Amino acid sequence: MDEAKAILGKLASGLEKVVVALEAVTDKASAESAAATIKSTSAELSALGPKAKELEAKLSEAETTAMETAAEAALNPLMGRMTEVMQKVMANPETAEALMP
Repeated sequence: MDEAKAILGKLASGLEKVVVALEAVTDKASAESAAATIKSTSAELSALGPKAKELEAKLSEAETTAMETAAEAALNPLMGRMTEVMQKVMANPETAEALMP
């Protein structure tokens, strides 16, 4: 269970990093900086996938339910912030273009 909590912590930390980078976007240069952060963080988060799948197979049903509840509590606020900030940065053609690749 500790390993699952560690993976969830890394996931939440990575999403927080992306959200903070996006919240700092005000122009093309800051959007390009955010894009670099997103790219590197995405690679880190992708590496968690296989570990999470492997661990999921080892958890009991009760542990899985507990982790799903913990993940929802940790990630939902971040996803809400990300949705808000993405709407803002994508509404500006200059920042949207820098973030698209």
